[in-house]
Amino acid sequence: MFTEPLVQDYLEIAIKVEAEQFCKQVPPVLVEVFTDQQPAFQRPKTAMHDAGPPKPRKLLDHRRRVFELGSPSKGFGVLTLGRSEENSLVVQDETVSSRHVRLTRVRTTGQILLEDLGSTNGTYVNGKMVIQGRAVELHDGDMVGLGDTLFVFMTPGGFWRRLKELGGDAY
Repeated sequence: MFTEPLVQDYLEIAIKVEAEQFCKQVPPVLVEVFTDQQPAFQRPKTAMHDAGPPKPRKLLDHRRRVFELGSPSKGFGVLTLGRSEENSLVVQDETVSSRHVRLTRVRTTGQILLEDLGSTNGTYVNGKMVIQGRAVELHDGDMVGLGDTLFVFMTPGGFWRRLKELGGDAY
C-alpha cells in the first residue's frame, strides 16, 4: 500500500535547494494539519450547536502527511478526493464521503478550483462552507476542511517558504 510522504521528507529538500529549484520538483500540495477537535467517534451524539470546521493547532508539523496534487512538470487536470480507493487521493476518515471533492487545474491560468461533490459532512475553505456544484478557487495558505480532516493548500513557493521557516525546528 502506498504511503503519502511526510513534511519532513520535503524539509530535507527545501534546506538543500533554492525556491526556484524546489518549485520545479514539487507540485501544489495539501498538507494534513492537527486540529483541536475530537474525532467523530469520540464526540457526543447530540450537540448544542455546530462547531463548524475543525480549527488548526499548528500549521506545519514534520510528521504530517503531504498529498501532492499532480506532478510538477505535467500538473494535473482533474483529481478527486474521498474515502473510496477509486479517488485520485484517498482520505482515510469516516467523516469524509466516498467521493468528497473534485480539484480542477485550469490549464490556461493555473488556477486550482475545488468543488464539493455532494458530501455528507460538507467541505469548508477558510471556515466557509462550499456550496455543492460551485467551484471555489484555492490560494496559497487556504485551509480546506473535509469532514473532520483539515488540510492547508500550498503552492510550491508557499510550501518552500513554510518549510524554510520550520527549518531546524522539525528535528
